[in-house]
Amino acid sequence: GMEKIPVEAQEHPEDYTEELHIAPDGEGTLHPNRQHPVPVTPVVCIVMGVSASGKTSIGKAIAKKLDWEFHDADDYHTEVNKKKMHDGTPLTDEDRKPWLDGMRTDITKWLEGERNSVLACSALKKWYRDELSIDHEMAHRVLYVYLKATPELIKKRIVARQGHFFNPSLVDSQFQTLQEPSKEEIYETVDLTEADTEETTAEKCIIAMQKHFHLPIKQSLERLAKAEADAKANKVEEKLNAAQNVDKVESKQS
Repeated sequence: GMEKIPVEAQEHPEDYTEELHIAPDGEGTLHPNRQHPVPVTPVVCIVMGVSASGKTSIGKAIAKKLDWEFHDADDYHTEVNKKKMHDGTPLTDEDRKPWLDGMRTDITKWLEGERNSVLACSALKKWYRDELSIDHEMAHRVLYVYLKATPELIKKRIVARQGHFFNPSLVDSQFQTLQEPSKEEIYETVDLTEADTEETTAEKCIIAMQKHFHLPIKQSLERLAKAEADAKANKVEEKLNAAQNVDKVESKQS
């Protein structure tokens, strides 16, 4: 039967989404063992996709909106791996072992330490994802959000953002390596379009995440809106001050 709504949701119902979302059958269905969303603490969302799909910036935007920690899989690569990637040499599965082990250790720490986290990670192969889903119990708290894009869109993005340590010639090999998540995995797919900004994509991801987790979204969004309004007000004030200073300088010179 339905589990009880978590205690924290009963105490602060305003911080939770109005109802429990149960994913419809089809793409991204809930895991058969997960009949309704898991309580908000602690969970890990892994934002996955090919290079240049925007995992890092979108992952950061999600973490900011939800007030969660953000971590980047690139930081887990050895210097040797980074050099290989820079030179356009594809990494072997052997190269990736220490990378996966490091992330797996930290995901376990975050879950045990009550630290909600977003991890940006390509996670192109199913066995990488299995490695990061921890054990059966913990796996229910690891959700993949797959940023799905066409090779054309990715190539456009790489041209637009030169300077990342990734060689555009690797785009095709990324798509050859990519194994899209399948039914037995816990995931959601978010389609990327040219019209999407980091902001709108992050919002789409959060809506997808709500099917799996109780998210205290309302409160976080209000906090974010206030922070943005404050930042705008500060900018206006800075401009006014700058303009006044220019006036002072000019009046001294005249």
